[in-house]
Amino acid sequence: MSISGEAFLSSFHVTPNVTRHFCKVCGSHVYSTDLRLPKIAGVPAGVIEAGLSALPQTHYFVNHKAEWHTISDVVPQFGGESGAEPTAA
Repeated sequence: MSISGEAFLSSFHVTPNVTRHFCKVCGSHVYSTDLRLPKIAGVPAGVIEAGLSALPQTHYFVNHKAEWHTISDVVPQFGGESGAEPTAA
């Protein structure tokens, strides 16, 4: 993962394991890290400037998605308060 503009980033611990990194200027969520999965960063697709080279493998925060959006694929979905709890869908 390559990050530019790190001087504009800040972070907070969502849980003892998860840290959310965000823009100090606008507050946008840029990426999340989890101490239990050190080689993985959770990146919202909307912050990626280039096209995606792979299809999504998991949906997180599905309880917080836009009401008008329908998830139409069959990849695993997670939601709840943490955004990472298993869902029935």
